[in-house]
Amino acid sequence: MTPNSDVVKIPEELQAEEVIGVGCAFRTVIAGFEKLGGIGIQSNVVVQGAGPIGLYSILLAAEEGWQNIVVVHPGPAELAKRWELIASSILTK
Repeated sequence: MTPNSDVVKIPEELQAEEVIGVGCAFRTVIAGFEKLGGIGIQSNVVVQGAGPIGLYSILLAAEEGWQNIVVVHPGPAELAKRWELIASSILTK
């Protein structure tokens, strides 16, 4: 750890499997959204990939009220398909 490292206290009642994505993927997405700043509800967003970072990006974009969320996923369509209730469009190979 470095002096600038963040520490996140995990409640004891949660299992590691329940929080593992929050420690990396979710925090990465939060940092990216903070850097973007000022994006309004009229905005379109394209999420490249439907893995852990893509998942949190889709969820956060929906929570922020973004109107058009497009997911571009080069892998199996089944992985991206699970987000069709949230995303406006899903593009797979």
